[in-house]
Amino acid sequence: MRIGIFGGTFNPPHNTHVLIAEQAKKQLKLDKLLVFPCGDPPHKHSDVGKRVRFKMAQLAFENIGEVCDYEVNKPGKSYSSEMVEYVAERYPDAELFLIIGGDSFYEFDTWHLPKQIAQQATIAVVARGKLIPEADVDDFCRRFKAKVVQILTEPNGVSSSEIRLSYAFGIEQSQLVPQKVDEYIRHTGLYAECLPFVEKLKTMLAPKRFSHTF
Repeated sequence: MRIGIFGGTFNPPHNTHVLIAEQAKKQLKLDKLLVFPCGDPPHKHSDVGKRVRFKMAQLAFENIGEVCDYEVNKPGKSYSSEMVEYVAERYPDAELFLIIGGDSFYEFDTWHLPKQIAQQATIAVVARGKLIPEADVDDFCRRFKAKVVQILTEPNGVSSSEIRLSYAFGIEQSQLVPQKVDEYIRHTGLYAECLPFVEKLKTMLAPKRFSHTF
């Protein structure tokens, strides 16, 4: 069995996350995709609770993979090394693929127990628009005794931070996030704490100036 492991903060999950998941399943010929919303990420701060992010991930990936609550339920920081080890114990006979971004590929030495991760899973790097140079892949494999494959996707500039800011400014984002995620965000008022101030600001600024402020 070939299993993909796709972790992330997913704050919020957007259409590029979904595209990566779909292309990973297709290009790696996965039998199963496991999605892990991060509980307490060690490299970044999340001001949105892990249960909320888990719910959004369920809505985003419901038809693509199994959204796992392992990291949401465990105490302490969330490390990919523990996530991969958990999957390896759960599926001892499976071939594992850890899906990471290009930035993470070049920062892999800062991760917790990177060599252990590379021993337990093939590193599947998402290459946006063009493949990572062969020399960089060879160096990575040599340093971490790793196997590396690449998942080629279309480049785009979508980022969760910009989506959060757009919701805060009341700017339409339904084209960038799955429909059910967009509906959930709007229904719960997520990211909209400052919206009353933004609405007042709109009455004080010309549209062009408001756009500049955003």
